[in-house]
Amino acid sequence: MTDFVRPTFSSQYKVILLCVLVAVFATEFLARGPLRFLQAGAAYNDFIPPFVQAKALVRGLDPYAPKALLMMWPKDLTQVSFLSRDAAAGRIEAKDGIPSPYPLSCLAVLAPISFIPWKIVRIALLALNVADSLLVIAILLSLSKIRLSSPHGYILIGLALGLAPLHTAIATANLIIPVCTCGVAAIWCAEHNRNTLAGALVAVALCLKPPVGIVFVAYAVIRRRWHVALLSAGLSAFVSAAAILRLWISGTDWVGSYLANINKMFAAGAINDFSGANALRFQLLNLQMPIYSVTGNASLANQITWLTVAVLALAWLWLILQDCGRFDLLGLSAIATIALLPSYHRFVDGILLMLPLCWCVTVREKELKSVSRLVMFLLLPFLIPGASLLVALAEKGVLPTALTTNWWWNTVIVPHEIWATLAISIALLYAMRLKRARVTPGELETVYTSFTCRLGGVAPNMRESKCSRSHSWYTGIAH
Repeated sequence: MTDFVRPTFSSQYKVILLCVLVAVFATEFLARGPLRFLQAGAAYNDFIPPFVQAKALVRGLDPYAPKALLMMWPKDLTQVSFLSRDAAAGRIEAKDGIPSPYPLSCLAVLAPISFIPWKIVRIALLALNVADSLLVIAILLSLSKIRLSSPHGYILIGLALGLAPLHTAIATANLIIPVCTCGVAAIWCAEHNRNTLAGALVAVALCLKPPVGIVFVAYAVIRRRWHVALLSAGLSAFVSAAAILRLWISGTDWVGSYLANINKMFAAGAINDFSGANALRFQLLNLQMPIYSVTGNASLANQITWLTVAVLALAWLWLILQDCGRFDLLGLSAIATIALLPSYHRFVDGILLMLPLCWCVTVREKELKSVSRLVMFLLLPFLIPGASLLVALAEKGVLPTALTTNWWWNTVIVPHEIWATLAISIALLYAMRLKRARVTPGELETVYTSFTCRLGGVAPNMRESKCSRSHSWYTGIAH
């Protein structure tokens, strides 16, 4: 009979401490997410414009025309006064960012929901976003093989629930939550050989938010999961074509208004502009914002940003092709973080940083521990809405004028989360380099053989002979 081992005081203390950590972050999650939505977000949020535009699409109206947006506004939802005022002044696109620039594919996916009364959609939306948030965490626990009751499980759950982008996304009902859920769930399905479901989930993510969904398509392509990649691309193309056909049948010219809206939203001083003319630029997460603060030139900021991202993406591509195609949380975390830098992203899209957070918790290799600690440190600013908080304190005069008028305020302090995202990207690439460096010759042989056999899809009856030739070729050059 095995003797019962009583837990030590130290282990009991750690468990209690971790439980308190989860409880604190869960309370913050509820207060800053669902409660904020019920108090203020239910009247106007990020989901309402595409929801109304989906109604316009179903009726064959121009979903990117402000007039159609106001006309199709839900009858059971009070229209906020500033919308009609800004629409009459011709500044609703530049000031309020609506009609939203979501593509037709997004509106088509939301079309079935547009028939449901808003008072029902509002409650269902909140429940769905909360459930999706918990589901993402559960999937990450499964993918990383972390037990829910383990210390690492407590840490991941607590810190994931504490991410400020997640709170803001729930409070504003942003589509990034279902997009992230579909993408991560697709990875899980692909790892469990449910490729058709994985492709459908990636297609939904790609339709709703192409700049985020493309991350999971790219990962499927790099991992040579052709069924997932082709199915997702085909389904999203079909959905887009169906939406275009609907407007073509009704004779609606939507292209001109869509392009006009984009130009107005990204014009100097508009809501999506990253230059100093936009008072809300601190809500952005793309690299152009701090670089513009340094250079003062929008064109140069774009060039430097895209050049930086190109270098990071090529480095990621070179490193990710060195392994044998298995699921790699580190590689997925790196490309998801890099994807936040080049183009328009708001603070809520920082939900993708759950991926590097999960990687930090799962690291076991001694040589990667220092990098994981650095990444974890860089993730800490995302536990609070740092930029918004700093700007609010500065506007209220709480912070000294000597600080807020100094050059580093707009260059370093306010955009600190963007610099942290860039640093996380570089750190993750360095971790990928260290991970590759520790591969033994035997493992390298397996990697090469697997790569050559998977590339292009070797038929089952040909795999043994082709892999044998790859093995012989590798042995020849290795020795």
